[in-house]
Amino acid sequence: MHGRKSHLHNRNGPAAQLAYGTSRNDTIPVCGDNNNGFGSLFNWNLVGDGQHTIRVYDNDVQFASAAFTVTTLGGEFLAGLSGKCDLDGFPHVDKDVSLQWQESAQNFVIASVSDKVPVKIIQSNVGNNATVDAFTVPGGKRLVITDVVISNPNATAAHRVGIYNDVIAVTDFITAAPNSAFSHTFATGLEFAAGGVVRLYNGSTAGPIHFYLRGFLTNP
Repeated sequence: MHGRKSHLHNRNGPAAQLAYGTSRNDTIPVCGDNNNGFGSLFNWNLVGDGQHTIRVYDNDVQFASAAFTVTTLGGEFLAGLSGKCDLDGFPHVDKDVSLQWQESAQNFVIASVSDKVPVKIIQSNVGNNATVDAFTVPGGKRLVITDVVISNPNATAAHRVGIYNDVIAVTDFITAAPNSAFSHTFATGLEFAAGGVVRLYNGSTAGPIHFYLRGFLTNP
């Protein structure tokens, strides 16, 4: 088993010696020992974009192969870059994952995993020139409102309404047309920190109005 080589087949590239002898307890039933693990570090960007084949040899006898695809970002090693992104509802609908660029890995790695608890805020019959505290964000959590529906049952008058985080407006004033519903999905969400109060305002004197807000609680 000693002297294994890895042959990365890319335009007939040369074979590369593998490190050998690391612990693999799962191989004991077949091999009778556990010091038979092997591996190698390799920068896949060196082989370029496209499909390639790697072949593994034991004393010049091939015993394994695999096809793989490489997609580069335009260079062998990217330095001085930074970036992050969020995966919404991954790996489950009640989770969010944040990814961050790691130069040493030349890839995005998991920076954090957050719980995600759905929240619905329903506030009916908010009266004339009235403000209602509809929801307080629990300690250690952050609220993100993604969808807002405002229903105006008045058949003749429009309503001017607003959504506040305590006393700070998180939206411009919204006009709900007579006998209709205003509906909007926010691409980045309306965010409220722990202890923040979702405050709903009806700036009209033409009667009550109804609010429906949907979002989720997550980690700060």
